[in-house]
Amino acid sequence: MVMISHSVDLIPNSDCIRALSLGNVGVFLFFILSGFVITEALETFYKGRTTNFLINRFLKIYPAYWSSLLISVVILFVFNDPILAKLTFQSILSNIILVGQYLKLSDFSLISITWAVVVEIQFYIIAAVSFTIASYQRKKWIFPIAISCVTALYAYVFITSSYTSFWGICSLHLFSF
Repeated sequence: MVMISHSVDLIPNSDCIRALSLGNVGVFLFFILSGFVITEALETFYKGRTTNFLINRFLKIYPAYWSSLLISVVILFVFNDPILAKLTFQSILSNIILVGQYLKLSDFSLISITWAVVVEIQFYIIAAVSFTIASYQRKKWIFPIAISCVTALYAYVFITSSYTSFWGICSLHLFSF
């Protein structure tokens, strides 16, 4: 669905396909499936070890992301792309740590699809915090509350079109300094 969505301009008379928003549906399905897999991992393999879970997620995401970032910079340098002029110390640092937008270092993202990884990181953190609270407090009611909060945040982002200014929870500008 996502592939079709990204290539819809190559399909003649594709207005009816574009109207289906298949890419959005595919992304939502991925996040739903990912939610089941991640919660099962926390419940089964990382029970009581959320720190190990977060370390594992860090090692899953960051080395691949940093490799992609380095390859992107090399390609931009080789082709002397004018986008290199936008790179400042703050924007480079922001891109390296991936969540520099939380710290208001820079809104410039060298890799445009980074938003998906930031949303993934947000999900991992929310899931880990929820499981930690539930395991230490032995209170299972934390999960419906966490789900309600995340759903409310998503509704807020969608209703206010905040996703156009930033990704996921960051669009709330909770961390403005």
